[in-house]
Amino acid sequence: MDNHNLKDDEILKEIKLTEIKDVANPIPEKMPLHNPNYSIRLLVDKPEHTLKVFIAIEIMEEILAYSKKDVSRELGGVLLGNYCQENKVKFIKISDFIEAKNTEGDNTHIKFNHDTWNTIEKERELRKISPEKQMVGWFHTHPGWGIFLSEDDLFIHQNFFNLPWQVAFVVDPLQKEQGFFVWENDKIITCRDFYLYTTKARDSELTSFLYSFYSDRKLKR
Repeated sequence: MDNHNLKDDEILKEIKLTEIKDVANPIPEKMPLHNPNYSIRLLVDKPEHTLKVFIAIEIMEEILAYSKKDVSRELGGVLLGNYCQENKVKFIKISDFIEAKNTEGDNTHIKFNHDTWNTIEKERELRKISPEKQMVGWFHTHPGWGIFLSEDDLFIHQNFFNLPWQVAFVVDPLQKEQGFFVWENDKIITCRDFYLYTTKARDSELTSFLYSFYSDRKLKR
């Protein structure tokens, strides 16, 4: 949501997203769609030629649970994984996330400050998350406001998550909506190539999760 009390220079001063700039070369890897060890489910019905986003089922479950912890204010965090390429097709795999703590804001905006980023770095070290995992994007909640990127959200994404493979994930825990946003031709658009993935051994869990997922949610298209 928009926060008209925040000035651009204040956001630039407080949000330390410039530290996340990883090398923008994709890792050669077989897409989960073509990997026999994975079970995949497409979460939109009209896939287009946008950046493909694959998110591990356990990470989706954890983010959705986290988004419900406090619906009186916006919550957020960072998405970790890898930027990959198979032949000419580029995609990201989201395999972890870190909650953003010590944030500022209310039910219409969120601001990551110095303490937030210091806590994220400490959490990454504490959990011994592999340095090979890149910060592929960020997420935040819009409790009751639906799925979109506000003026402040766009400012954050355009200035600090502006690599072509960095995404924004928005969750509305009250309206039970979720949606990814990706870069395409220097514009931020809704992602329509959005998949859940897991190992073949967890295929039944994926099926069960999707049954509940589609029963009580809406996906922003």
